[in-house]
Amino acid sequence: MSGMRGVRAAVVWWIVACSGCGHSGGGEADGPAAAPQHPQVRTAPVSREPTERIVEVVGSLVADERVTVTNEVPGSVATVRVDFGDVVEAGAVLLELD
Repeated sequence: MSGMRGVRAAVVWWIVACSGCGHSGGGEADGPAAAPQHPQVRTAPVSREPTERIVEVVGSLVADERVTVTNEVPGSVATVRVDFGDVVEAGAVLLELD
């Protein structure tokens, strides 16, 4: 939606800028050597600024695989060595029991 707003703003700016550039068509009746009228334009320096795009969607997230992890010896978890999304190798230590 914001892209369309930008296009509309550019078209409006172009129309306003060009509205002062027309020729009256009067020819010599305007008077000899009349100074041409130029539209006033205000400029600004170009700057780079971060933009943020937020997309809100509705849906469900389902894992490709399901794994059940159990311990072979009793105990409580003392240290967790991995986090969500970490890539692990087979046989890697994921956590330590006390």
